[in-house]
Amino acid sequence: MPTLLALAGVDVPDSVQGTDVSPVLRGEKQSVGENAAFIETTRGPVGIRTLTHLYGVDKATKNQRTTAVTDDRYKFFDILRDPMQEHNLATEPSAVADGLRERVLRWDRETPWLEAQ
Repeated sequence: MPTLLALAGVDVPDSVQGTDVSPVLRGEKQSVGENAAFIETTRGPVGIRTLTHLYGVDKATKNQRTTAVTDDRYKFFDILRDPMQEHNLATEPSAVADGLRERVLRWDRETPWLEAQ
C-alpha cells in the first residue's frame, strides 16, 4: 500500500505497514530496504531469503500442528554460488548464517500461527 499511496502523491500514514518501492519503479534506485523475505508454511520450515542467501529451519510437529524448533535441522545456502541449493552450508561456521538464524527464529517467535477456535 505505501507504494500505491506514494505513486498517487498521497502521504503514507504512520499506521500503514510496508515499504514504498516507488523509487525502484521510477528507476531512481536499484533497491529499497534490505531486500529480505520471510518464508513460512503451515506445517514445515520457516526461513529467510535475501539477495545472496537462503536460511531455513525445519520445525518439529506434534499431531500435525507446528510446535517450536526442537533441534538443529537447518539449511543454509549461498544463492550466488549455489543457485540450485545443492550444497547445504549449515554445518560450516558463518557469521551470515548466525545472523539469519537469529532473525528467522526471532521472526517466528514474534509472528506465531493463530490456532483455529
